[in-house]
Amino acid sequence: FGMSGEHNLAAEQAARLIGSPQQAGDDSPMGTTGSNKGLNSTVNSTGMDSGLMSKGGGSSSSSLAFGGMSVGITGPTNARATLERRIQLGGATPVNVLNNSPFPSNYVSTTKYEPWNIVPKNLWEQFHRVANIWFLIVSIFQMLPLELSPTNKYATFFPLCCVLFLTFCKDAYEDYGRRREDRHVNNQICMALDASDLQGKPVKWKDVTAGSYLLIRRDEPVPADMVLLACSNEDGVAYVDTVQLDGESSLKPKFALEETMCITETTELFDLRGHLDTEPPNQLVQSFSGVLYLQGFPRGVPIDAKGFLLRGSTIRNTSWVYGLVVFTGVDTKIVQNWRKTPSKRSRVEVTANVLLMIVFALLLLAAAVSAMARALYVADGTVGAAMIFWAWPKPDPLRDNNFLAFITFMIAYNNLIPISLYVTTDLARTFQGLCMEWDLSMYHPETESSCHVKNSGLNEDLGQIEFVLTDKTGTLTENKMEFKACSINGKVYGRWDEQVGPVDYVAAVPPEHICCP
Repeated sequence: FGMSGEHNLAAEQAARLIGSPQQAGDDSPMGTTGSNKGLNSTVNSTGMDSGLMSKGGGSSSSSLAFGGMSVGITGPTNARATLERRIQLGGATPVNVLNNSPFPSNYVSTTKYEPWNIVPKNLWEQFHRVANIWFLIVSIFQMLPLELSPTNKYATFFPLCCVLFLTFCKDAYEDYGRRREDRHVNNQICMALDASDLQGKPVKWKDVTAGSYLLIRRDEPVPADMVLLACSNEDGVAYVDTVQLDGESSLKPKFALEETMCITETTELFDLRGHLDTEPPNQLVQSFSGVLYLQGFPRGVPIDAKGFLLRGSTIRNTSWVYGLVVFTGVDTKIVQNWRKTPSKRSRVEVTANVLLMIVFALLLLAAAVSAMARALYVADGTVGAAMIFWAWPKPDPLRDNNFLAFITFMIAYNNLIPISLYVTTDLARTFQGLCMEWDLSMYHPETESSCHVKNSGLNEDLGQIEFVLTDKTGTLTENKMEFKACSINGKVYGRWDEQVGPVDYVAAVPPEHICCP
């Protein structure tokens, strides 16, 4: 807003009271290189311009022009409010300095059950099956002291317990496989650096703590989320493989901090003094915000995702890297994106539940019809009533109750429901899973790994593909795709050689209604 004359005096007084923008920037606790960009707005006689500073500070500054005079206004931003974790450099105790809360261990678990909840949780999941609920209801009716069952009172209870126990053993065995893989991952070895042992010492992944320095060599996986301090390349660029995270096989560059990229010796790492302020743990794998404050540097060093290494990535084309661990265990971004192992059900099991519901409806209908027919047959003055009186001369309210007769017929027709249906399919799936693990055609000799079945309940869903989406980026070759062969509705179009793959000669072209729907 343009002002002149008597307004200049007020502007001069305001400038002396508030101070210049340069002084406000120097006095800010975060310096002018904070992680959050400050807002620099200028109001002049022609209008208002606002933009982002190239390197924002911890305090916002605005410059107002009154008749040719600039007045600096400063105020705190929420940059420090978003940085809730502080890690002290120098191998200190892994505790958040801001609130003295300990950081979690680097142990990671993908199991579905724990020893203290495996029995109730597994039973809860098993009784999501319609047949198990039905047999439980029938077992309760059979064991009631009303003599409603035409068979033995334990005729359904014992088979139900056997079915539940066998399914429990199958689920426990699969969860033990997950626990065994977790133990293998958590017991992997990495090189941790210590002030007392500058050569480094091997530690297990589960023993890695926040604030420790790690030495990761070529083709080694990263055990925890960490900031890249230095690497073997002179330009400070390290390359990582994130195929285990996002499926992309292309290498991604990561940049070491300019203030630490020249470090080549372990002693130089432990000469660093200061602290690192970071954002709280979150699921955003493509972003990171932090500020590194080093003794001897007047301003903080901003850190973003370009200098951040994620757990699960692998170092490639780089001899070694030095990293400062930031997030461990459940705080790492990859674990933050995990979901608890769900109870998955295949299409066959869902279809079986629907069909069993239909059978239940027919069974209840048959029991109701039988109970009504009995009520009509034994009505007063009928031949049936005389026969009932001959068999039971004394009146019995339980045997004469038509509703209880409906329950008796329901128990008698209980054999229409196959009690071994679920356990039979579970055993078949388990055997199929073992066959897949023993299949030599799915063994990879380079990594000495084979197929691992983590959940045998989805075997029948394998291979049921409705759509195939392909992509060719043309990064290394021409951005060009040629038809070789395909299979549509079980019929192969093109020519496929099992030894060399698709050949150039096309034996058959798909019909027009398939090519151009």
